[in-house]
Amino acid sequence: ARVVSSSASSTRRFATLNAGSRQRVRAGQPVLGPNGLIGRVIETSLNTARILLIIDPESIVPVRRARDNLPAIVVGRGDGLVDVRSASVANAPLLAGDTFVTSGAGGIFPPGVPVAQVLRSARDSTTARPFANVDALDIAIVQPAYFPEAAAPPAAAGATP
Repeated sequence: ARVVSSSASSTRRFATLNAGSRQRVRAGQPVLGPNGLIGRVIETSLNTARILLIIDPESIVPVRRARDNLPAIVVGRGDGLVDVRSASVANAPLLAGDTFVTSGAGGIFPPGVPVAQVLRSARDSTTARPFANVDALDIAIVQPAYFPEAAAPPAAAGATP
């Protein structure tokens, strides 16, 4: 879909696509650019969709560090950047240049989509630059929402296969 507008001057960060429910776009679908994750669809009309960008303060994306799978979350700041916060280890070193991709945890975003790169080394939380810059995009890809396959239920005690 074509990106027809984005809110560059507001702390709330949204974009509008020229595809909506008539084109089978639905709320909850992830939206990607050629360089990585842009956000997710939050509402649609017949021919447009409103996207909550990952740089919006209300946006939270579960991610993992590409080099070692350290779980983290990316939270928008409203200023074009995001914060990366470690989700498991206290005092986890986050190094300048670390790359974070979607983890697939919680659904919506498929695993492995590039999200952001850390700007400054820090412990537990730091600032990162998103790979996708919606203000420089003309086209975005709307994907089906990701639903991880459910784990098989554990076998009952004493049951024979």
